[in-house]
Amino acid sequence: MRTTLRTLILSAAIMVIAAGSAFAAPVLGPGLNKIFFNNFENVILQEGQEVAGVGSTFYGILTAQNITNLDQSTTYWNSDDTVAGGFDTLTGYFLLEVTSIDGFGNFIFGAPSTDPNGIISDAELGDEVVLKLYADSTESVPDAGTVADGLTTYTDGNTWLDLTLDGGYWWSTPTIDPTSGLVQGDTWFGLNYYNSSFADIILNDPAEALFDLDVNLYGESTFQTNPNAGSEWAFISDDPAVLATPEPGTLLITGAGLLGLAGFRRRQKKNAAA
Repeated sequence: MRTTLRTLILSAAIMVIAAGSAFAAPVLGPGLNKIFFNNFENVILQEGQEVAGVGSTFYGILTAQNITNLDQSTTYWNSDDTVAGGFDTLTGYFLLEVTSIDGFGNFIFGAPSTDPNGIISDAELGDEVVLKLYADSTESVPDAGTVADGLTTYTDGNTWLDLTLDGGYWWSTPTIDPTSGLVQGDTWFGLNYYNSSFADIILNDPAEALFDLDVNLYGESTFQTNPNAGSEWAFISDDPAVLATPEPGTLLITGAGLLGLAGFRRRQKKNAAA
């Protein structure tokens, strides 16, 4: 099952890095930004499972293609940074476990206790970190290729942002198309910053029905079976996402600038509304 970032709202006081920095990074414009991702995902079933259910683990990778304003009339950044020149990529890795299935068949996700791919540490998983984003100015957009290659090339950049389910949510509505037999559906998620220097700006998710939480980031997605029968990735998607910057002017995102900074204030976990 695929859980991709489709409509994602992120509000943050992004750090501005001086032009002399050796680390290039994706650029955000003022106000709302639209960012486009390609995602690939796999599922690991529990012993005895024939289809995904409680205890199944989902992991995947993502890469951003471009960042524009909402009506897409202005492009602020694109993969390989052909707008500004040079290489520039924004990639990510996510890991989830089905913790329950509600009475409507919705999958409710949490963080597993360990990462079979060794990318998210057990300590981070203990704090419910499920999504890691990386920026890299040393190579062009990687090819997902094999699972081994994808996991390596999509996680070898500088850490930009880690996101946790602590005080948030992630759930989906998987269905099987009766005509094609393919898996498809929608996903909703709300996440919070983890050990980040981003300002702790809390958003009320206006589109969320199953949970009613104020979070740092929220989004909506679609997923489907990978139509490429030769691929090692079972699920894919190509979706837009929306990000908000609270301060005017073009801002520069960087992972390097976020490393080693103190003053992070962890959010208190909030209760979900049924």
